[in-house]
Amino acid sequence: MRSQARLTVFMVLSGVGLAAGCSSGGSSKGSGGSPGSGGRDGGGGEALGTGGGSGGTAGGTGGNTAGTGGTAPTDAAVPANDLAKACASNADCGGGLICAGAGDNVFASSGPAHGYCTKACGDEDGGDLCNPLGGVCVNMGTTTTAAPFCLLGCTFGGMDRGAKCRGRNDVGCASLSDGAGAVTVDVCVPLCAVDADCPSGRRCDQGTGLCTATPKAGDPLGAACSPPGDGGTNTCAGLCLPVGAGAGGTAVAARFCSQPCVLGSPTACNLAIGTTPLAGASHGGCVLITTGGQLGDVGFCAQECDTAADCLNKRDPGGMCDVSISAGSPIAPHGFCTW
Repeated sequence: MRSQARLTVFMVLSGVGLAAGCSSGGSSKGSGGSPGSGGRDGGGGEALGTGGGSGGTAGGTGGNTAGTGGTAPTDAAVPANDLAKACASNADCGGGLICAGAGDNVFASSGPAHGYCTKACGDEDGGDLCNPLGGVCVNMGTTTTAAPFCLLGCTFGGMDRGAKCRGRNDVGCASLSDGAGAVTVDVCVPLCAVDADCPSGRRCDQGTGLCTATPKAGDPLGAACSPPGDGGTNTCAGLCLPVGAGAGGTAVAARFCSQPCVLGSPTACNLAIGTTPLAGASHGGCVLITTGGQLGDVGFCAQECDTAADCLNKRDPGGMCDVSISAGSPIAPHGFCTW
């Protein structure tokens, strides 16, 4: 058994851009770079990025850990084992794997939507346990209370949606790094989209993407915010996302509340289709992507709108409701708040 250190890892974000049609299964086109973006907050496990100044790249906030041994697999095919398979009980997971259920508390007192077949791993044996399964040892707990489990490897930016993360709409491919570039792996992380993804008595935590009985309270999708990296306090129910203006923009144009999502998931961000009214609930679309992101990868939510008056962020100047993004898609006539 080889020894291997467990490292804190972050999602690599080299600019967040707007993707047209991602939430309805279309192709993507970048239209707005950024200095970086927020990721998973609090004790829910993954740290999926943060803002990174004006240089157009981002580091991370910390939170997850991963084993250093081995190489994560590509999306060449759905694995023969059950790693990352949806499950309701251990009986659904073969090969010595267990079911981390949506109603369980194995991932930082929370559970993954619709379950996730996995195996516990540790500092010394993470590579030996996870690598043969095509996985990586990742801390799904907190920085103070670790909960290392095997997560399935993937290829961020890969085109095979059917093989990537088993084609699940509640599991997305995220690029993780130690922040210094020493280790980078792509893994399939569980992400609930709406409360309906969770069992009775639980709700979808917008910051962690996990099902919990005590989701973080805070401002809704689209509200103006100030990330801790800028000296502020995150008041969002999810994360505070900075975005840039214009194609390849590096200066921050706006900061608003968002949440991680799976690109192409039909329910991501509580998307409202067609004539579904936007009033009375928070609606958005998984249309913000990091460089190279494709369907099945982790993206971020933008607020849905019909006019600029619908956009909650009134603080940052230049906001608009861009309905051209969804033109010709089932989302029309709704658009998304952009800068």
